[in-house]
Amino acid sequence: MHAPYGGYVTRSIDHWRWSILNRPGVLASDILIVEWREQICAYAVLSSGGRVLEFAVATEPHRLRRRRIFLELLQALEDRARQRGDDTLQFVAAADDRLIDTVLRKAGYVVDQGGSLSLGVLNPAELIRRLLAHHAHRLPAQWCSNFSLEISRAGYRSILQPQLRIVINRRSAIVDDTQTARQSSDCLVTTDLETLTAIVFGQTDFDQAIRAGMIVVKERVAADDARTFFAALTIVAPWYTPLADAF
Repeated sequence: MHAPYGGYVTRSIDHWRWSILNRPGVLASDILIVEWREQICAYAVLSSGGRVLEFAVATEPHRLRRRRIFLELLQALEDRARQRGDDTLQFVAAADDRLIDTVLRKAGYVVDQGGSLSLGVLNPAELIRRLLAHHAHRLPAQWCSNFSLEISRAGYRSILQPQLRIVINRRSAIVDDTQTARQSSDCLVTTDLETLTAIVFGQTDFDQAIRAGMIVVKERVAADDARTFFAALTIVAPWYTPLADAF
């Protein structure tokens, strides 16, 4: 429902029941949906203190219809909050969803920058594949390399592919998640998801990670190839929150 804004998220019925339906303070009447043409097109979960745990509005309907759908969901949330005795509602919404942002502002809501930003990578293979395609110009024109990237799951049990095979041939990259990735490569590079995320978003670089033991490079291919690979992943962009009223 919110894939264009939230990215790839895996969830089973059992996980939803555990994280939402069985959560202390959440009743079945706190789970609100809006239907259109017999399909669920908006969904929200209200928790104690007026905190909206989950919130999504389908992106497929026409803009005007989507606005009406969200207004219906917002009205249902406010009605339920009053029944619970809550004075306020707190949302976490996608910053680039301008329609939702505009509707909330017109309804009297204030956008807060927040004190922290949490990022989670659930599908490293797809992330790396897209970054290498977008940053292909950063790769040496005649560079060829073949290595395995092993990502420690650590506390992130939900990541899809903990071991990947990276094949780079003259700015063309293949990211494979086959079980034989280590056996068919020239080098093994190990790291964890936190370090990979920090490199992608420019919070650290390869040399700092090597010195701190957060990346280990083994076997024939030297660290230079791994350094070139990780440098191609980094997103170079300023951090800002353009829609925050308190920014």
